Amino acid sequence: MRVVVVAVATLATSTAPANAMKQSAFGFDKGMTLKQAKAVASLKQAPHDPYLYVTEKAPRPVAPFTSYAIMVGPTAGVCMVMAQTAHLPDLEKVKSDYGYVLDVLVERYGAPTRSTPGALDQEHDWSEPLGPNTLLRLELQKNADGTRHVMLSYLFSNMVKCLQEVQSGL
Repeated sequence: MRVVVVAVATLATSTAPANAMKQSAFGFDKGMTLKQAKAVASLKQAPHDPYLYVTEKAPRPVAPFTSYAIMVGPTAGVCMVMAQTAHLPDLEKVKSDYGYVLDVLVERYGAPTRSTPGALDQEHDWSEPLGPNTLLRLELQKNADGTRHVMLSYLFSNMVKCLQEVQSGL
């Protein structure tokens, strides 16, 4: 999970002020227990990952996303929320979806703190959009079958604790 590795480095070096916004994405709140998350969404455990759960309908779904995933630490609770669009062969439609989401995020959080725009692969990060030690990443990703999709990941301030729990097998 590449996004997690980058996030830990970013989160571990944060020095932002403590005026944090509520850490929530698509109706999943930071620290929510698995039981609480299952009460608001029909979640299924991802294959081969006991801490990752997927659903096609988030409590607060947002177009153009069609599926969602959350990482839940045993005591940290929800620490990451991901949303992705359908896998599409039409590059122009995927780029249009990406542009739409990017515009919404820029309006809400301001300009990204890091961008790697490319012809086919793009990535934008917002450092601390929801307060200290948070990260938001928007990616245009290519799939093995040649289709593409847009991925949006929210990493909450409890991500480092969550990863420690996951890696220790709590």
